[in-house]
Amino acid sequence: YIHISKGNLYLQLQLKNRHSRILYKYNPLLIRGIKNHNATSLEKKEIFSSHHEEKDTASKKLAKKIDEMENTFIKDYLSKKNIGNHETFKKNENLFKCSNSKKCEDVTDEELNEKINNLKGPVDPKTMYLVWNFVYNHEKKKYIRMQGDTLKYCKSLASDYKIPINYEKKTWKNINIKMTEAFLKKGHSDFKNIKTFAGEDLCARWEFQRYIYMKRKLWTEYREKIKEKWISKLNNTFKKYNEKK
Repeated sequence: YIHISKGNLYLQLQLKNRHSRILYKYNPLLIRGIKNHNATSLEKKEIFSSHHEEKDTASKKLAKKIDEMENTFIKDYLSKKNIGNHETFKKNENLFKCSNSKKCEDVTDEELNEKINNLKGPVDPKTMYLVWNFVYNHEKKKYIRMQGDTLKYCKSLASDYKIPINYEKKTWKNINIKMTEAFLKKGHSDFKNIKTFAGEDLCARWEFQRYIYMKRKLWTEYREKIKEKWISKLNNTFKKYNEKK
């Protein structure tokens, strides 16, 4: 059983709540200097509506022409915006594509932070999956390193308590299996979470960066708790064995 702190629970709740920040591709509110198109149309109707509405055909034609011009402008803007977005998506993808797996495995925390900070917005689902996969593999490497450190501690402790090699190996095998299961469980949970988060929508750059930051913080806490749990278990197991001799 792993104790989850209140701060940890807060981070997990934050990771589940992102739909308030979704960037819808065709939302006219994204266009600087233009009001909501529906609201603008409503205002025009109010302006041109009167008890003389049937007679005021010139006003109706003018309102229609304004609508057509505005619609054309919005379509042109969004078309150009999409071209710009595709270029941004490509640059973001290239930051996290790996032609050399060894080079990707050797990336440091500082280098990974730099990659994440260099993301440009908005971020599309494909980029979100690429970044998540890159971060997941980075955290996996750190988790495996933590298992290696725990094994070294196990050997050192067994030597101090003069534990027989067979009992030492049996104890470590059991602990290593449990630690690996904990990693797989966390990874599976994260995979389901990124599927929900990414969906099929664009996401604000800062919102996705915050999501990744929270994920990495949770991984750090998780590793520390797993290590603390099984080191404590090793201490108790070898101490009890030594007392029985």
